[in-house]
Amino acid sequence: MSKPWNETWTVNWFAGLLADAVKFDQQAQAVASLDFPTVNRFARVSVTSAVLAIEAAANSCMARMEYPTIVLKQLDKLSTIDKYDALYTSRFAKNIDRGSAPFQAVAELFGFRNRYVHPKLAKIDVRISIDEKGSKTYEKGADQQKKTSHLGIPFDFATWTGEHSRIAVKETILFFNHFFCDLCGLGKQECSALLSVFVKGAAGTATFLAVHEAAVLRDVEQTYGVEIKFLCL
Repeated sequence: MSKPWNETWTVNWFAGLLADAVKFDQQAQAVASLDFPTVNRFARVSVTSAVLAIEAAANSCMARMEYPTIVLKQLDKLSTIDKYDALYTSRFAKNIDRGSAPFQAVAELFGFRNRYVHPKLAKIDVRISIDEKGSKTYEKGADQQKKTSHLGIPFDFATWTGEHSRIAVKETILFFNHFFCDLCGLGKQECSALLSVFVKGAAGTATFLAVHEAAVLRDVEQTYGVEIKFLCL
């Protein structure tokens, strides 16, 4: 038996949240023919996990910036999109294009996130009809059927299906490819160093992903037709 040793791990939730988004989306697809509430539940968790992954990536990168603690605390108060802007500005001394398609997608996803985690009561109009067998049909008003302009995802969480979670997950992955690889010019090794678990021990430092998370993310290209360019899998 080898002698035990101690290491310090900096845990990073990014890959786990992204893997959750993928798996719950796959669940929403798998149960599409079953009852709608189950489909909707998986879709909502998938979209929420995707947005939290975007937030986790920004926080992870911020934590690696070599600034005094007092500066990092102030940066932590920024919105997530502002954090990506700050990260980009610190590298290239210019601002991101918030009107670009990837950042429009993120803005809409965070609109959902903000409304979802701060739920408020809302009054809606519902039209109710009864057929000859006595079964009731409920139809929400036109205002409850509106969709976002860029992603086309309904504002009403209660209507989400696997179609909507698939859009959210794919656009999230495309955003990471865009920001880390296209804009910042980082390779997989550099991105992985920022977005994986960081280990420090007597033998030096290293990064890694949990085996089960990496396994989920390796299947992304086949499922979504998008390559993950920002992680070593």
